Amino acid sequence: MAIWKIHYPAWEMECCGTPFSVGDDVEWIVQLEPPADLTPGVWEDCFTEVEGVLAPLSGEGEEEGAVLRAGGLTALWVVPPPYPSRARLSGLLSVSEHGPEPEEVPPTAGRVRGIQVVTQGFRESAPGSRTYVPVPGERWLRPEPTCPKWFGSFGEEERMTPGGAVFQRQETGVLVALETSDGLDGCDGLGGLDGADAREAMDARGVAAGRDASAAPGATGAARAPGVPGAPAAPGAPA
Repeated sequence: MAIWKIHYPAWEMECCGTPFSVGDDVEWIVQLEPPADLTPGVWEDCFTEVEGVLAPLSGEGEEEGAVLRAGGLTALWVVPPPYPSRARLSGLLSVSEHGPEPEEVPPTAGRVRGIQVVTQGFRESAPGSRTYVPVPGERWLRPEPTCPKWFGSFGEEERMTPGGAVFQRQETGVLVALETSDGLDGCDGLGGLDGADAREAMDARGVAAGRDASAAPGATGAARAPGVPGAPAAPGAPA
């Protein structure tokens, strides 16, 4: 078996998703988001590197991309061609409910082993713009037994930064530890470990129990926004 860290975006769940719990068997269409499509400094610690067979989408739709297969994982890779027959790719695994049909990208099936609600810090792109961008390093993880259907926004807790831009926090989805039955060949990270090694690594990183693996032992995983005096800690964490 292998353990994958998969992001389930809040908007995908709120629109078309079905809540799930730890221990549930699920099937999701998954994509591997290229690093170039993501905000630098936000998701790098959750990237997965995987080597597998790559084939262009075979459907008649206009969306370009390829399907990556490696053991128990099948993932959409949306980049321009050409596509080598085998590739080693890195990016963020995410659930995609609004992409190609299942006949083009078969769902990845597995068992949920851990769920963490993601709270992300956002700052105005410019003072007064009311357009927000993710703040690197400002992310909190809260373990939950079940993925919520609806996610919270904490606009009432907005704080002004020294530069005059507003900082706020929003729940942006969940990180899921998904166990697949097939082992993998030539992959790094949790997704590249089989059997007892995968379980040991999953527990050591706090994924199985839903802990914040980036926090020091005994820490809550809460943080404060840099340059935002008095910014509140994450929900459920002590100030």
